[in-house]
Amino acid sequence: MPKRSAKSQSPTRLSKDISKSLQQIANCLGYIVVHTSEMKDKNDADKIPILYNLGFDRFHIASVLGTTPGTVSVRLSELGLTKRRKNKEGTESTDDKDQSEAPE
Repeated sequence: MPKRSAKSQSPTRLSKDISKSLQQIANCLGYIVVHTSEMKDKNDADKIPILYNLGFDRFHIASVLGTTPGTVSVRLSELGLTKRRKNKEGTESTDDKDQSEAPE
């Protein structure tokens, strides 16, 4: 069955498709970064802050490294890299939001 052309897709659907494709590219680039010759000898705990500083969130870091978002959160917390912000009640919460769906 042939794919529908971009013209026949709704703007919302097209936007979701583009977003998904961009996320796949980002995951590939993250994978390349952590598998370069300089990084191969490092463990995941050393790779986590590098990916975080490149702008990956904990869910995508976990996906690239093949670990869990919880493991990534613990490591970022140990390093003091999690961003804290005040919510409406005045208490602190982490900047990473829980997502019901892991990245593909």
